[in-house]
Amino acid sequence: MKPLLFVIAVLSLSMVGWLDADVMTVPPSSMPTSSLAQVYDARSDFAVVPVPTSIPNVGGATGADHMIVDPDFGARIYRLTDIDTIAGARYGQQQEWSMNCGGWGDSRVSNLDSTKILVCDAGASTFVLPFDPSTGKAGRAIAVPGGFPEWSKAQANIAFGIAQSRDPGITRVDFSTLPPKTTLVADLAKVPHCAEQFAGAAGWRELSAAWDDATFAVAVGKGIQDQAHTVYVWNANTGCQAYDTEAQTVNDSQVQGGAGSFFVHAIKISGDGKIVMVSPSGSSNLRRFWRVGSTEVDARPSTGNYGHFAMGYRSFVNAAETTSDGTWCKLGMAVRLLTALTSPFYVLTSKQCADTQARGDDHVSWNDDDTTDTRPFATSTVTIPLGSKITAPWQNEILVFMRDGIVHREAHTFNSGKAKFFACQNAIGSISQDGEWFFYSSDWEGTLGTDRDGNSRCDDFAVKLH
Repeated sequence: MKPLLFVIAVLSLSMVGWLDADVMTVPPSSMPTSSLAQVYDARSDFAVVPVPTSIPNVGGATGADHMIVDPDFGARIYRLTDIDTIAGARYGQQQEWSMNCGGWGDSRVSNLDSTKILVCDAGASTFVLPFDPSTGKAGRAIAVPGGFPEWSKAQANIAFGIAQSRDPGITRVDFSTLPPKTTLVADLAKVPHCAEQFAGAAGWRELSAAWDDATFAVAVGKGIQDQAHTVYVWNANTGCQAYDTEAQTVNDSQVQGGAGSFFVHAIKISGDGKIVMVSPSGSSNLRRFWRVGSTEVDARPSTGNYGHFAMGYRSFVNAAETTSDGTWCKLGMAVRLLTALTSPFYVLTSKQCADTQARGDDHVSWNDDDTTDTRPFATSTVTIPLGSKITAPWQNEILVFMRDGIVHREAHTFNSGKAKFFACQNAIGSISQDGEWFFYSSDWEGTLGTDRDGNSRCDDFAVKLH
């Protein structure tokens, strides 16, 4: 067996061509901790609450900046976009809005202090909205080149993304001024013993950044998503490591416990940068957990390989669909320490589960997490089938889950589930990093007008959590 190869940068960084921007390593003392003061007191009962017969008016097609108070749950809901968010839009897709391009609740859509929000039109173009947390109003949408970046957990105006080239490059996006300024952090195709095979040939790429703003996971292939089989972890100080999911090797050494070859659908690195979760393509949900710096890959079926998830610092949370006493629960959440995957903490007891209806596409968000992994998490829900009548608590609602099993019912989504586009069909959204907001998309029960193609429109909204 070959020893693991770790490439150490011993040359002056100014002498090599693959590193063009300063990389700030965030010391542990600067990591987010449980000093966040947000307290939730929204109702937590188990009553069935249908959508009001009279839908609150948010202005129809052109109602950006409208605010309503949810008549049942009391939260303030602010409208962020409308049909004119892109002035003179030529295509229907430019008149539809979601909170992220991929339809994933784990996306970090808002920056550290909730003053900037990343949104997407239905054509997968990314924009930044300046946001005033004191008024709930958004500014003019500004295009962000290069796809949907990932906000830093330590710097309010910094995000990281993928370079606009055929090389697998990592970029630093500075939103201190708008439009944002993008600089290259590293071109992995030019890093020695890293991704040379993808020089000028990279197709689908995905990035995930650890909380130190210096450790990055990048999945890359020469074709489309679900055909890639290489995941890199790079840090300027410790070098490059490569996990080939098809060959089942890490830096050419055979993996331990990998459970067979597969192609990559998505990746996520833990906040501490020590574990990369790799989701496979196809119908298999058998996620792999690669321990960075080793050939160890945990692929045991009992590690919670089902349900959408959100990554924390050393743990992740997912919709495991069960309670602590083994009862089916549609939103039965589990928290798993990444170093003890087979010993989950189930958040709810059977008495705390309000919705035992059919499985749905429920996306959990944990962007407010800190190094203690004890912060609340949030989700937005739908009825199954989409658009069907509400028959249980928690349906078509925005919810905040506390670690003691109390679930705060913050607001209706006011979403019919009948939109054309996935993220809006499922009212997918994300909790802010400061835990004070939930940003999501909705068709507002079909009252937002139609786009140029005749589709019922979707817009983005901000809920002030309470």
